[in-house]
Amino acid sequence: MALNIRQIRDRDYFFNRGRYNNKANNCLCYDSIHSDDEIILRTNHVVSIVNKDNTVQYLLLVANNKAIYLDYLRQVRKVTAFIDGAAHRTWLVKLFRNRFKPYYCKKFEGHDFVCEVSFDGLYEEARIQGLSKVKVRMN
Repeated sequence: MALNIRQIRDRDYFFNRGRYNNKANNCLCYDSIHSDDEIILRTNHVVSIVNKDNTVQYLLLVANNKAIYLDYLRQVRKVTAFIDGAAHRTWLVKLFRNRFKPYYCKKFEGHDFVCEVSFDGLYEEARIQGLSKVKVRMN
């Protein structure tokens, strides 16, 4: 099945044009590091909360009681990653060094951290993830 124009625009916007390769079955491989200040991280530490005005806000947890607020349209996508032949539901998060500011929040169950994660720590994790060239399918 071919991609429609909306899917192509969404991929170009999130991954930046030329930073990903389309594969079979609507899958793609992407570059996880765009520059020293911009990365795309594959993680399961994304949670959602409902604000007072009934809008959904996504958070990237970086410590037991700290999170980065994410803009849904610009910074987060739900994907299926194919790791060692098995499908895993996960999130892709686009992070920028100049917008990386943790805020205090409540502790979410199932997400335990030993210490707070910095942008440089996530940069190193994204670099390691980029070496494996995992295929993902946008959901």
